[in-house]
Amino acid sequence: MVTQKKTITFKPPAVFCAALILGLVIAFGAMAAPTEDKYLLRVEVKDPGEEIIAISAPVSLLQTVFSALPEEIRVRAEKAGFIPDVIVKELETLEGQDIVNITGDETIRIWLDPVDRKNRKDLGFLKIHIEEPKEDGTGEVINVCVPRGLVEIAGGLVKEFKLTEGVIELPPFLQAETCPQACTETETTEG
Repeated sequence: MVTQKKTITFKPPAVFCAALILGLVIAFGAMAAPTEDKYLLRVEVKDPGEEIIAISAPVSLLQTVFSALPEEIRVRAEKAGFIPDVIVKELETLEGQDIVNITGDETIRIWLDPVDRKNRKDLGFLKIHIEEPKEDGTGEVINVCVPRGLVEIAGGLVKEFKLTEGVIELPPFLQAETCPQACTETETTEG
């Protein structure tokens, strides 16, 4: 039996690319790791036909959504104090109460679900569940489970390439050109 010895030669560009890819995987993996969220934001919509839409997201994804907003909207929100940290602190004061609960033809409920050991695994995902029953007893069930890290990467790309600029705009009455000075001021005067 003859054994041949093979020599592998690494070329600097290939090593650099491999190191870059490994670095990105580690960096995005760290970003994707669940944070110390205390709550999951839950949304549930039911209609009389028993169609159900349920959404679950870690509250910290609010920062990702906020950073992906067009600059004009983000700046105005920051001036008004509507930043993710402040919003989350205010929502946490509800201590288990519903944020929104509308009962009528449709039932709409939005609430913060405290994280415990049963739902801790949900922190790593944006989940969407849709049930569409049919009259014959059959129906469709759609489950979408997007890893948190992918949502954060997408949000970063949206922000970096300004993909929401010109697509998401303030209503005309709040735009700088037409908004009275009171809309753009952040301080209030008494008197």
